[in-house]
Amino acid sequence: MQDLLPVYQGLTCSVVSNGVDTSFWHDRWLSAGRLSDVFPLLLSHAANKIVTVAQVVMGGLDSHLTARLSPRQLQSSSRNLCQAQDCSRLNPFQFC
Repeated sequence: MQDLLPVYQGLTCSVVSNGVDTSFWHDRWLSAGRLSDVFPLLLSHAANKIVTVAQVVMGGLDSHLTARLSPRQLQSSSRNLCQAQDCSRLNPFQFC
């Protein structure tokens, strides 16, 4: 059953609500798709791949990435993520 979780996460769309039960990287909560699929290189720099939307909203994306990116690359990646969301903030928490 655990092996089917990625398939289920890819086929469903999450309503984020407060974000504590929605995986930032692995649930499909944006219309663009799962962030793990849309931004695989950015995911490779994640300090914790099991982080929720609420944790990223509270701490900011930068605090959840490792320092392997230069400040310029980090800013560019964050900007690209916001463009994929078509917003500058993760509110009202329902995108797809």
